[in-house]
Amino acid sequence: MRLTAGQPATRNELPLKAENDHPGWTDYIATDAQDATEGRIFVDVPTKKARQLQSSLTRLHKQNLISVPPAKGRHRRYEDFVLKREDARPVGDNGGYWVPEQDSDYFTVPASLFTNGWIHVLEDSELVLLLIAARMRGKHGDAPQPLASGPRKLHYGLSRDSFEAGHRVLDYLGILDVISDYQRSADGKVDGFSDRGAQPHLLRFHPEALDRPAFPAIIDTLAEQIAKSEGS
Repeated sequence: MRLTAGQPATRNELPLKAENDHPGWTDYIATDAQDATEGRIFVDVPTKKARQLQSSLTRLHKQNLISVPPAKGRHRRYEDFVLKREDARPVGDNGGYWVPEQDSDYFTVPASLFTNGWIHVLEDSELVLLLIAARMRGKHGDAPQPLASGPRKLHYGLSRDSFEAGHRVLDYLGILDVISDYQRSADGKVDGFSDRGAQPHLLRFHPEALDRPAFPAIIDTLAEQIAKSEGS
């Protein structure tokens, strides 16, 4: 684990697949996979997890976000990966990852996002929106910040539908405050748009909302929203 500011990433030393009493990356994956007992080949859950890890590392390698040693024989040694910069350019070379210095441009993510299981229950678009709001809070404090459609699509790849669905769920969970244009109706249309345009949504991140265990929180919240919709 690299915790010192300015320290470079080193080669991964943890095996992808846990074996007996030796920990591995497969210990940190939550999945509903079950042992495959049908047919002539038995595949256990740890093996399925290891395949999922290798698929993810292959994608990260193609995106130039990790370095993987050249293949020896038929297969690359993905367990020897080294992290690269996460703000890589779309094309060209990418340098190795360094833990940011205190005066660097970075933001922090609450550890509870991982330790309380939120990373496993939130959809991709919801996680992207959470990280956007966390960055805004790191730069601007608790004041609500606008997220205009242009930067939302260009810098974060969030479509309108993904944004709408994502912010509603995070708002229900109390993770985000979402303040919309007072002229905007429930269907997203803005009164007087041709005259004044529309003001972007304002977002405010509440990191303390992640201090709850994720699974019961999201089950209770969704059940509450379903009950409201059925009663309306």
